[in-house]
Amino acid sequence: MVQSRTVQYVLMMLARTMQQCHRQTLPPLCQAMAKDLGFGMAEKGSLMGAVAVGYLLTQIPGGMLADVLGAKPTITLAIAGSTALMVATSAASSFEMLWLCVAIMGGMQGPLFPTSSVYLSRWSPPDERAKAASMLDVGVSVGSILIVPIASFLETILGWRNTYLVVAAVSAVYVLAFVVWGAESPSACKRISDEERQFLQSVVTQKKKPVAGEASAGPVGVLSHPAVLTVFFAHLAFNYGFYFLSNWMPEYFSSVFFMDSLQSSSFVSCVSAANMAAVLTINPLLDHMMQQRQFTLLGRRRVFTCVGCLVAAVALVPVYLLKGFGPFGTTALFALGNLGFALQTWGFKANYLDVTVDFTGLVSGVGNTVGTVASMLGPRITGRILAGDTAFGLASWDAALLLVGAFSVVSALLFRLFSAAEPVEAGIKAKRA
Repeated sequence: MVQSRTVQYVLMMLARTMQQCHRQTLPPLCQAMAKDLGFGMAEKGSLMGAVAVGYLLTQIPGGMLADVLGAKPTITLAIAGSTALMVATSAASSFEMLWLCVAIMGGMQGPLFPTSSVYLSRWSPPDERAKAASMLDVGVSVGSILIVPIASFLETILGWRNTYLVVAAVSAVYVLAFVVWGAESPSACKRISDEERQFLQSVVTQKKKPVAGEASAGPVGVLSHPAVLTVFFAHLAFNYGFYFLSNWMPEYFSSVFFMDSLQSSSFVSCVSAANMAAVLTINPLLDHMMQQRQFTLLGRRRVFTCVGCLVAAVALVPVYLLKGFGPFGTTALFALGNLGFALQTWGFKANYLDVTVDFTGLVSGVGNTVGTVASMLGPRITGRILAGDTAFGLASWDAALLLVGAFSVVSALLFRLFSAAEPVEAGIKAKRA
């Protein structure tokens, strides 16, 4: 019999799959959109960053809403709203309208990461936190693998507008499934066994109500703690690099190897497949090996984060220098870089569920907001670098890739020095008592 918490993990994975399909329908169709509506490279960068503009504004309110009202209704509203904006995007008649629809769609998606963290915190035992958190990124990888070739193919036969409508229809089916099968917590689940419910209630740390006269950590104290701040920076560096790959790979294959979106889609999908394969195979195996060698939880979080950052940097920085190896060599390096990002999902992303009990939604919302700054500014920075429109006069893929590597190296250093694997509330309360 399938455990109820496994069903909930899969539902969260599929939520991220839908979100990624909404976001990543844009890059392979961007050339067709530009031809239809008449815009250039700088506008492409702005458009691919538009989703992050809306995303930036709604994550903290979304996380707080999930803490107060519940994760399930917040997730339902977010996916349904994003689906509606996919329909609106298909009807855009100008670049300005297109940009606005994509930005509002990002706003609808903003609550998903912090709300998913709240949702998973109520279902995952401590030893399963990395697995549960990684399911969110498996969903991202599944979405990336599926949507690029499917959207590219559908665009050739249906056009970009109808392709958006097809993706929206699939998303509507998911919303209905989540309403039926999703559950806020084990106590609210009608399909869970008594044995599993009792187990989860005994091992999952519950949010405690404040006691009168007791020293309180407070949200400001938690958010300003070094262990929490280093998670925020790790998320920023991750988003900058990961979404560089997601947004710019089709453009890279087009400008360097003169491929259209359909020709490059198989290479792009291979890169996404490397991420998912690492999450499903390498990460659990590495985690098991470290547990066998009695690594602490903090030690495991640091290995996944720091090694992942360094692998991503080493793989991505020389990509353009080694373009002579052709699209296959480039794909291998991109895939290795994406494997580095996959390792990090069992590191700092799982750490969100470690560092706080009382403010999971708020911390996740603030952290993903910080990460979204990179998602929003990254495509614009890259677009300006490639157009030569920067203060330093750079106009090279080398410069864009070097910046990705620099963020990753700094992230590894900070996480090694300041990370923690216990709720920071206890330490803050002890200091104030």
